Amino acid sequence: MNKLKTIVFILTLALTPLLSVVGPLSAPAANADSTTRLMDNSVFDNVGSMNESQIQAFLAAHGPCLVNYQDVDFNWNGTTWSYGGSVSAAHIIYKAAQQWGINPEVIITTLQKEESLVSGTSCDGWRYNSAMGYGCPDSGGCDVKYAGFSRQVLWGSWQLMFGRERSEGNLAWDGDGGVTYVGFMTQGTFQRCGSCSAAYYNGYATIDGQSIYLENGSTASLYSYTPHLNQSFPGIFAGWFGSVYGYCNGGNLTNVPSGAKIMGQRFGGPETLTLSVMNQTGTGCIEAHTWTNVTGQQWALHTASNSPSADPANSEILTADTNGDGHDEMYKVDYQNTGSGRIEIHGWSPSLLQWTSHVATNRPAVNPADARVIAADLDGSGHDSFYLVQFRNTSSGMIEVHGWSPSLQQWTSHIATNRPAIDPADATVVAANHQLYLVQYRNTSSGMIEIHGWAPGEQQWTSHIASNRPAINPADATIVAVDSSGTGHQQFYLVQYRNTGSGMVEVHGWADSLQQWVLHSATNEPAL
Repeated sequence: MNKLKTIVFILTLALTPLLSVVGPLSAPAANADSTTRLMDNSVFDNVGSMNESQIQAFLAAHGPCLVNYQDVDFNWNGTTWSYGGSVSAAHIIYKAAQQWGINPEVIITTLQKEESLVSGTSCDGWRYNSAMGYGCPDSGGCDVKYAGFSRQVLWGSWQLMFGRERSEGNLAWDGDGGVTYVGFMTQGTFQRCGSCSAAYYNGYATIDGQSIYLENGSTASLYSYTPHLNQSFPGIFAGWFGSVYGYCNGGNLTNVPSGAKIMGQRFGGPETLTLSVMNQTGTGCIEAHTWTNVTGQQWALHTASNSPSADPANSEILTADTNGDGHDEMYKVDYQNTGSGRIEIHGWSPSLLQWTSHVATNRPAVNPADARVIAADLDGSGHDSFYLVQFRNTSSGMIEVHGWSPSLQQWTSHIATNRPAIDPADATVVAANHQLYLVQYRNTSSGMIEIHGWAPGEQQWTSHIASNRPAINPADATIVAVDSSGTGHQQFYLVQYRNTGSGMVEVHGWADSLQQWVLHSATNEPAL
């Protein structure tokens, strides 16, 4: 088989240039329980996960069989492979990973899965001869052409990456379009070789008598390599290296702003602040960066999600505690240009690496310049519900608030408030302490930021307060309600993104009267 060149896939984990955050993105939570998604492509392809010295240190820490083991090196001269010399197992693993563009952690995991060579103590010669199980079918026996540790690692790694690419229809990978692929296919219309006819594949494979949907090429490859549901591979990988689920396979949108937004978030105690970034991130994914508290001096968490970057003109991120456990989940709200033609709300797991829900609501798509979705606990039940607040272009001519049932398929309330429609470029609605507030940033009669509290039903006002802060352009700042003390009482904070005296994002906390400040903090994040 001609192997023409190395194709290297590197998952870049650099944080967005927009952010000055220090430290790595949070490690994905170890999770390996999905039969349809054994591993994400971004993890499978992460060839830069370990260098040779790191591989050597890992082998030394886990068992005797490979730490000092040596075998022949391999080289490709453009026509054939040659073998010679003596190199370490770590060198062989690293070189094979670079040759095929595969994560060396995948190779190490396969060595353990097949012959327990990494942590095992039985270092019999036959284990090295069948180290990756390449050319060793379930029916028994191994092809002698591939016997030996070096050949096993070289060809086993090739087989894994070949299956990952070809199961998704990539005939160009490593110049092997003439080789017919016989493994499992993901969903799509693909050719099995360059001269083969294209055919549609539904993405299902029969594994141990069950029909299993293959979500991506990595999953198809792992099942093609070991066609059994009881796969030890994901569990071994997760135990040693972290989650089999990685970052999104996406990219930034050109000529589209970042959509950076700061919101309150609860993690079972006092609320803190989270910065979400929709676009222009270092990973090409939607990212969330959480501070330890509202002063914004230290980062607690940096997470790249499983969702590619999105246009903030169509979508936004919000937090909500919909199950009442005291922890806010994160949701992506798509207002327009959705596949369903409806407003869609997508829920994340805490790691942001898995979706917990995808709901096309009962509301047709809407221009987010006219309306936005908020989450609020207006009945004091402990869980948030979703509401659509329409600021203008309403049938009543007033600001309207529409409440959803938990399924998002029925309305529980339709309220035309006592406030005439308003340009949302000047104002917003914020939920705090079981009621709604109209926050007017500018074009106020007092010349100050004003906060107006509604009574239940939004027909009467409970308060009208002109704060001690002059009116401001809401493109530069936002107001959030945060229970920073953990007492159950939320206070208002003015978060200024840009045009700050310090040159940093600033957080200013109000006393309940909105006439005094209780916090002025220049965060560790430069102005956005």
